[in-house]
Amino acid sequence: MTLVFYIITGFLIMTFARMWQQKYIEKLNDEFKSKLVGLLATKHNWLNYISIASLVLFTLISVMNLIEIRNAFFIFTIINVLSVAVSMNINYNKLVKAEFPIDFINNYLITAALRIIGVIVIFSYMFFQPTN
Repeated sequence: MTLVFYIITGFLIMTFARMWQQKYIEKLNDEFKSKLVGLLATKHNWLNYISIASLVLFTLISVMNLIEIRNAFFIFTIINVLSVAVSMNINYNKLVKAEFPIDFINNYLITAALRIIGVIVIFSYMFFQPTN
């Protein structure tokens, strides 16, 4: 299987999750919709910094050949998946604290898990590509 397959599959999973979540957002009443915008509008800039730092670290490790490239890529993947998971956990806690409907919160958890799976699928190419 090719890299394109993994990328397309991962993005399809994440797109499906986003569309599914959008349907639940549309079902919210106006009060919850405005709360949602206010709650999730705050950016987690530290996530961007973590992603950039992990990319720089991955590049340095690769260039300096400190450890095997697959191990470096695995660490890079784990760091990025964990940062996405932490962000989603923060948003989940905000939704619970704001007393959103349980159906919406459950949907958020499912779609968050699907987005993480999509990211893992995209990065998994490195681990499942044939070696010569």
